[in-house]
Amino acid sequence: MKANQKKLTKDTLLVLIGKGILFTSYYFSVPFLIKLLGLEIYGFWITISSILSWVYILDLGVGNSLRNIIVGLKKENNTIEIREHVSTTYWILIIGISVFTLLISVTVYLLDLATFINIPKTIKPIAYLIFNFILIGVSASLVLRIIFSILQGYQEVGTSEILNSSPQVILLLIIIIFTVYYNNSLLQNLKFLGIIYASIPTILYLVINISLFNTVFKSISPQIRYIKWKLVQKILPLSLSFFIIQIAGLVIYATDNYIISLLFDNKSVAYYSISYRYFQIPIYLFNIVCTPIWPLISKYYYEDNTSAILKLKNKMILIWLAISILTLFMLAVSNYFYEFWTEKRIIIPRNLSIVLTIYVIISTLGSIYAVILNAMGKVKMQVISSVIIMLLNIPLSIIFSKNMNLGIIGIPIASIVCLCISGSIVYFHYEKIKHQN
Repeated sequence: MKANQKKLTKDTLLVLIGKGILFTSYYFSVPFLIKLLGLEIYGFWITISSILSWVYILDLGVGNSLRNIIVGLKKENNTIEIREHVSTTYWILIIGISVFTLLISVTVYLLDLATFINIPKTIKPIAYLIFNFILIGVSASLVLRIIFSILQGYQEVGTSEILNSSPQVILLLIIIIFTVYYNNSLLQNLKFLGIIYASIPTILYLVINISLFNTVFKSISPQIRYIKWKLVQKILPLSLSFFIIQIAGLVIYATDNYIISLLFDNKSVAYYSISYRYFQIPIYLFNIVCTPIWPLISKYYYEDNTSAILKLKNKMILIWLAISILTLFMLAVSNYFYEFWTEKRIIIPRNLSIVLTIYVIISTLGSIYAVILNAMGKVKMQVISSVIIMLLNIPLSIIFSKNMNLGIIGIPIASIVCLCISGSIVYFHYEKIKHQN
């Protein structure tokens, strides 16, 4: 138990460093991006980035599924079967994502990108080109990021986070240098950003894959002869459950900018994005705790160590209370932060910050029980709740923001309602399983 606690402490520290690097790079890039693109095109950039983040659900949940499978097989010291699962997973993703990427690109071309989002007139000639740059980069990264699920399955959560943060650091450095020395027209700047955001993560993830599969993971490196299509039947059932949960998360977390772009304008996207990113800080911090706990709960679950799982849950509740206090403090100083962060370019409505504070507190509370159930593979009720909130979120967003004239704050209010529903279902399901055990 002491060894596990020591490992958890080490991983939490490494995750803190990794998330800190990711967070710092991500947030420092915002004022530079606004300088390079201007407020309206920056809003378009955020919308495109949000839409293309949807591509990450095309892994069909196999990353989370592979992580849980590796934890179980590692306990049995079954290296050959792990290698078969790894090889099969990579090929499932390569085939599936290649087909989906082609279909998305062709569909957007035939229907015209302007059909889906508001595009500033100045960038219409290159909008489709930018979209495809990032689409290809995100799709390639999606396949290569499976290496992080493998690291987490081997309880190397901290290493996974450190490596995962590396592209954002490189991107920030390039953006700063470009802004200072090579700042061109808005169109040229947008092209440049499209190219680097598509290529840098892909290149770095490829280097990480090659390095690890030629060293520490050489015994499980993916090869064609280890592909076992019969394993698809084992991988996909749990994967599809995670996939549905991921889609629900997508609807809750990643469609906001798109909906705002359609219902309002790209400047409103910029206002919402700035505030939302600020209140992502406590969610980032909470995820630092949850990330190393997931594989540890999986380990305890396979060992039938219920008391250890309960202790981890209680720790997460205490951390949630601390995160909630931090979020309230952030609300109190939010206007000062916005002025500093955007160099007084943007004024964020106070009521938006208040609603996002409530959103963060409810979201992180629900995450406690979701992480436990996900780590145990008990996802049936989460799938049901996910379907419910997928059907509700977008209609509620439209009703609150337009029909009830709440403006952009109607979007996070709809998310809060959905999170309350899904969180209640997940909590009662957890209590049921706890009492059964």
